Amino acid sequence: MSVVLAVTVGGSCAPVVTAIRDYQPDHVLFFASSGPRGSRSTIDGAGKVCQDNANILSQTNLPEGRYTIVEIDEPDDLPRCYAAVRKGLAELAAKHPDWRRVGDYTGGTKTMSAALVLAALELGWELSLVKGTRTDLVKVIDGTEMAGLVNAWEVRVHQLMAQGKQLFNSYSFAAAGELLEGVLRVAPVSAEVERTIKGWVALSRGFDAWDRFDHDRAYHLLEPFQSSLAPDWWVFLKVLAGKARGSGYEPVFDLLLNAERRAACDRYDDAVARLYRALEWMAQIRLAQREPPLDAGNIQVDLLPEPLRAEYAAMRKPSHEPGKMGKVQLGLVE
Repeated sequence: MSVVLAVTVGGSCAPVVTAIRDYQPDHVLFFASSGPRGSRSTIDGAGKVCQDNANILSQTNLPEGRYTIVEIDEPDDLPRCYAAVRKGLAELAAKHPDWRRVGDYTGGTKTMSAALVLAALELGWELSLVKGTRTDLVKVIDGTEMAGLVNAWEVRVHQLMAQGKQLFNSYSFAAAGELLEGVLRVAPVSAEVERTIKGWVALSRGFDAWDRFDHDRAYHLLEPFQSSLAPDWWVFLKVLAGKARGSGYEPVFDLLLNAERRAACDRYDDAVARLYRALEWMAQIRLAQREPPLDAGNIQVDLLPEPLRAEYAAMRKPSHEPGKMGKVQLGLVE
């Protein structure tokens, strides 16, 4: 597989040369600081610009057309570094979508390295670091350096988990579940993280079912987590799923809460439609619970108080069946 390598370039050429030699990339993307004291000269400058050695291109025999240089004028400004690095990575990834993409952050200023790590994690690049044997905290022994991949996936997983949690808390339950479920299909994670993600996916699916008024499925999916849910919520769901008795008004309360969530997501038309239905439903339940009970879809006029009978009898729909009376069906206003 073809490889593109992105590297941050600092005052030392050795780690950059090592990364290029170890990965043997088909294209190299250099991020270097500009200006008379910048690191750009170490890439293609004249003379012995690399600690008594020729420039990086000469040492690695990189020909014209197999590298790109991006100059950064403020190498200690994180927002500007990040913007430049992200743009460079995205453009090269779009040009070579099927290539393996590796970013080595050994060289450059700390800010340039941080920018490469942030952008690479966001855009799905592998991360690399050149390491070697040390005798102290100052310097690696010459000749022991080698490039190696960094386990950045676990870091990215925690970023994705945070995104999933944000989606869940914004009532985008289905999107949260799909995002987290996809994490497990990309690469292995620790057993602890896998357990956490599977639990979050199940919760997302359960609350998504509840949000779609599929209370039976929600009960089935959330039952293993009942000890983690607020007791009132679990009792509420049991009533909605027909597993316990309630006041009869629980479906109305559920619809009102659903309307609140739609409004929180700026879906005001949906929220208003649910409020309309909740008000109508509350009246229908109230009529059904009185003595004698009344069905709003087929009012028995003779059960109404005497002063109201004529008014509501006039609302009777014509019957399409000979010999049968039409129904008195009450909408919200009636």
